[in-house]
Amino acid sequence: MNAIAASFSRLLDIIAAHQPTSGPIAVLGLSYKPDTAVIEQSQGVALVDRLCAHGHRVLAYDPKALDATRAAVHTPLSSSVRFTATPVTAMSISVRGVKRR
Repeated sequence: MNAIAASFSRLLDIIAAHQPTSGPIAVLGLSYKPDTAVIEQSQGVALVDRLCAHGHRVLAYDPKALDATRAAVHTPLSSSVRFTATPVTAMSISVRGVKRR
């Protein structure tokens, strides 16, 4: 397993430990680097894809890359992604499903 795949696997394990499958997960930051709309090789977009593939609903926000991401997400899983206008909206919706300890 390469380093990127290992990182995603570890991150998905952490998410599974804290977030129920039925609750949406917020992904804040979709572009390849801050303050751009460039999403090629974006870890944020890859994370959205993997979360959807694992059955999660995703709330996605990025101040610059929302339009580029909307245009790029054309998989059967795209119905699991909701794009939000603000990071506060994404977080407030996703926090409702977090497991309490």
